[in-house]
Amino acid sequence: MYRFIETLRIEHRQLIRPEWHERRLNDTRYHFFDKVQDIDLSRAIQIPQTLTEATYKCRVVYSSDIEAVTFEPYHARDIRSLQVVYDDKIDYAFKYYDRSAFNDYLNHSSSDDILIVKQGCVTDTSFSNIVFYDGKDWITPSYYLLNGIQRQYLLQQGIIIERKIKLGDLSSFYCAKLINAMLPFESSRAIDVALIYS
Repeated sequence: MYRFIETLRIEHRQLIRPEWHERRLNDTRYHFFDKVQDIDLSRAIQIPQTLTEATYKCRVVYSSDIEAVTFEPYHARDIRSLQVVYDDKIDYAFKYYDRSAFNDYLNHSSSDDILIVKQGCVTDTSFSNIVFYDGKDWITPSYYLLNGIQRQYLLQQGIIIERKIKLGDLSSFYCAKLINAMLPFESSRAIDVALIYS
């Protein structure tokens, strides 16, 4: 059976952009399962009274229906270096529960995370989309593995732009940031492009 995850950020006891996650969750369910109806994610997620005003990660595991909802305090990973890996066949168009394809690479990497190059194009890291700064604009690869919620939001707001990025293009950038629903653009740590190893 196919299983998927949605990871939502909670700040001040409020879900951040739940409608974006709800759309992806329901689109995924309609793609893989028959006879499903929309899930109202904001109603399905009941924020516990024990949560403080701090930042939390809400993890929703689902298949045709929601299987589990968990909450945990969020602490951003300290990512300072990336190891380039090449995989022309990797497929993560949907946010699958099974992340073994990424884990195999991570287990053999000496860097903090990996940067995946597919068919010659820079895509994503193991857990996030990526944006690069060229001195003027923040640019995200137009070839991606997962069209993440934060990526979509930043593109819609005009904060970032997308462009095809080859591995050889990295030398034209100064730094990079990792972005996902838990890593807002403004608070994501900048990574020196020199610390992306091929």
